[in-house]
Amino acid sequence: MSKIAIRVDANEIIATGHVMRSLTIANALRRHGADVRFISADNGVRPYVSKENFNLYILGSDWNDMDSEVADLVKYLQAEDIHKIFVDSYQVSEHYFQELSNAGISVTYIDDLCKKAYPVDRLVNYCPAAVSLGYEAMYADRTELRLGSAYIPLRDQFRDHTCTDGQGLLITAGGSDSMRIADKIIHRILNERGLGFADGPKGRLHLLAGRFYNPSEEILSYVSDGRLILHQNVDNVAEIMAGCRAAISSAGTTLFELSSVGVPTASFVFVDNQMTDALYFDREGLMPYIGDFRVSENRCLERMIDWLYEIGGVSSEERMKRGRRLREMIDGRGADRIAEALVG
Repeated sequence: MSKIAIRVDANEIIATGHVMRSLTIANALRRHGADVRFISADNGVRPYVSKENFNLYILGSDWNDMDSEVADLVKYLQAEDIHKIFVDSYQVSEHYFQELSNAGISVTYIDDLCKKAYPVDRLVNYCPAAVSLGYEAMYADRTELRLGSAYIPLRDQFRDHTCTDGQGLLITAGGSDSMRIADKIIHRILNERGLGFADGPKGRLHLLAGRFYNPSEEILSYVSDGRLILHQNVDNVAEIMAGCRAAISSAGTTLFELSSVGVPTASFVFVDNQMTDALYFDREGLMPYIGDFRVSENRCLERMIDWLYEIGGVSSEERMKRGRRLREMIDGRGADRIAEALVG
């Protein structure tokens, strides 16, 4: 049985998308007969991996200084006779990967920034635009490249749900939303009476958030009076998405999940690594990009309101047509393809 380690962290700062996609790949590896071990700096990932019955080794290191852990990591891998590792973190360095390589560890790195070439054996970037970012020139023949939408790691549940063009509007701003972007979006929507969310039927506005999200008093008041439904740390994400007619979402893996279900969506960014996905979807006419919240909150919110009026004014048939176009780009086998590459 092939032993494969997955190095990932989760906390109030790191988006939960990292651990969620790592779990998706871990489950695919398990289906392919691999013995998967999760490795983390601290206990932040434990609730996630324990739920899926994966083993977890805690390094007791600083998640933001991964170079300081590499000696202990190598020691653990060698003691457990593990020769392959999958790394999902932005805190890595060339030194980190070189030390793993020097120890005879085969490294697969999931990257979506394309800022520098790392000494890794395999690199994965599942953004559809990844094939045009220059990876081939950057890595030459030194690294096996797995690029493009064929490697989008979606959970199995997203194969089983399709948008029903319901009445809901889904909002998500990442697992922890440390910038309180969801508060600003929801406040703006509820104060735009022409959209019908302030005075219309209750339960039409949905906020999807992760374990580390700490709802404000304002958000809790909206939940209390029925204007907002908060879905926090839930498992039935695809089902929730399928019940909505549209979504406002931060860019990243969530855009691919919404695409798989077929939910018309407008995207925004608040960190650099989200930009490639947001611009790709916008350029292809799949999902409009409303802007960068770090640059201008007001501009993003105004573009959002304009889009909500536009999508609300089209027919159900047109919305479903847009949804079908989104679903066509994803076949749901990305995690299995990554697993096959790792196990092979």
